[in-house]
Amino acid sequence: MNQSDDLVQKYINEEHFKFYEYSHFKDVKLLGEGEYGKVYRAIFMNNELIVALKSFRSNTMIKEIANELKLHRRVDKHSNIIRLHGVTKIEDKLNQSSTDYMLVLEYADSGTLRSYLRKNFKYLTWNDKINLALQIVSAIKHLHAENIIHCDLHSLNILVHQKCIKLSDFGLSKRQDEAATSSRILV
Repeated sequence: MNQSDDLVQKYINEEHFKFYEYSHFKDVKLLGEGEYGKVYRAIFMNNELIVALKSFRSNTMIKEIANELKLHRRVDKHSNIIRLHGVTKIEDKLNQSSTDYMLVLEYADSGTLRSYLRKNFKYLTWNDKINLALQIVSAIKHLHAENIIHCDLHSLNILVHQKCIKLSDFGLSKRQDEAATSSRILV
């Protein structure tokens, strides 16, 4: 285990996050792939709950994973923010020093806002559209109340579950003071 792995393990040991054995998931199917990793749909065998498993491209991203875990924990009680259940990991049988952590997240049954709107836009009333917009605003308002800036907000990071918005992907999110410092550096 390397220093980066130790950081995630520390969060697990301090019970900030629940750890689930990967063997407890079945019917794991790829949902999509992005710049930073992949998202899978799986069934948690203990209670037949459908979840999303979010993997990351490499173990060098452990700091980003730890940051996402830490920020997500502060905000995921809001009804329009995807729920973080915990973490799991896949041990690489060929390389005993490699461990791939995955986030165990609430599954959004209607996918991304982009795909949802492509499929359903003509069936949505103005009230439906305004309601979706208000839910997005509510989630962002909650982030800002916790002094967090999302930094990667777009229709692929907004999910829809049972016709409700679920803001996701906090990998690039920052505390407001960190975002202000990094923006001053860029100017």
